[in-house]
Amino acid sequence: MPLGTYEDHLQPVRGDELLDRVLGWLSFACALPVFGLALYRLADPAEGEPTWVQPLRVALILLALIGIFACTRSSIRFFKLALILFTARLVGACVLYPWSGGPRFSGSEIAFDLVVIGYCLLRLKGLSPSEL
Repeated sequence: MPLGTYEDHLQPVRGDELLDRVLGWLSFACALPVFGLALYRLADPAEGEPTWVQPLRVALILLALIGIFACTRSSIRFFKLALILFTARLVGACVLYPWSGGPRFSGSEIAFDLVVIGYCLLRLKGLSPSEL
C-alpha cells in the first residue's frame, strides 16, 4: 500500500477478536429490548406468580449484559468472568423454569447460556496466558 493512505493508520484486528466484538455487540443489542421488557414486567407483574420472579429475571438479564460485554473484551480474565456470570444465569434460568412461559422461551434462554458457556470455554482454551 502506498505510504500516506488511510490503510497505513489502521491497526489489524485478529479474527478471533473481531468475532468476539461482532457477535458480542450483536448479542448485546438483541438483549437490550429483552431487558426493557423485563423492566416493564417488573412494574406490571403477571397474576399468580411470586413476587421474586420478576426481580430475579431483571437480575439475570443484567448478568447477561455484563457477561456479553465481558466477551467483547477478548481477554482471559474477562472470559473467566463471563463464564462465571453465564453459569449463574444458567442456574437462575433453571430456577425460573416454572414461571418462564413454557419450554419454548425457557429452552431458548437455557440454550443461549449453554452456547455462551461453551464459547467461553473454547476461547479460554485458545487464548494463551501471555494474552492477559
